[in-house]
Amino acid sequence: MDEQHLETWMTFLKQILDRNIGDDLESPTSERLTIESRQRNIFWLNKKQAARVIDKFMFKYSDPRFERAENKGIANVYQNNYAIPFLETFLKIIIRQREKFVHVKLYYFSLRYVFRALKYQSLAQ
Repeated sequence: MDEQHLETWMTFLKQILDRNIGDDLESPTSERLTIESRQRNIFWLNKKQAARVIDKFMFKYSDPRFERAENKGIANVYQNNYAIPFLETFLKIIIRQREKFVHVKLYYFSLRYVFRALKYQSLAQ
């Protein structure tokens, strides 16, 4: 895998996750119809899919013990360059959920990423 392509994609996905989508979509609410409407909003769906991609990528490529020959070194590149910034992003999403609306699946993928990140010695410190 080419590191330049990886950097481009990781930067793009991080920008999607970090992007502010406005108070009208993040304001806290308990109205069922408003929540359902927000769950279908394209901005929340983009964030959810970006989180899903990062979660799958970490699951598949972040452990050096399970690298294939064609992906040799990708785990070290990911852990050294992208794992900590994404961990910070997902922790911010989890903390934001206490005060603002966060898509259920985005919250779920954020929790999964943090859970998996804590398994790695380099990320847990």
